[in-house]
Amino acid sequence: MHRVDLRDRATTDHPLLADVGCRNTVYNGTAQSAAEYVPEMKKLGLRHFRVELLREDASATTALLDRYALVLAGLDDGRSTWRQLKVLNQLGVTRGTLE
Repeated sequence: MHRVDLRDRATTDHPLLADVGCRNTVYNGTAQSAAEYVPEMKKLGLRHFRVELLREDASATTALLDRYALVLAGLDDGRSTWRQLKVLNQLGVTRGTLE
């Protein structure tokens, strides 16, 4: 398997991955997190959450899941998690600069 990234004008590399249907997705070069929104989503009744990983190794995956377990358990409000992870604090898909 080979690795493909698209570099933008700010020299940020954005991973390009194909899925099983041969569709390509360009991912933001900076990970994003909705950890801060988890407590509110839980109040609204959400009980199932998904963590998407791209190229994390086993130790990074374990550390990340441990952090999110604290958020889900109510031991972290989510703000310190996204700050510690140094990721974007947002939900959903970004449009980027493509026209």
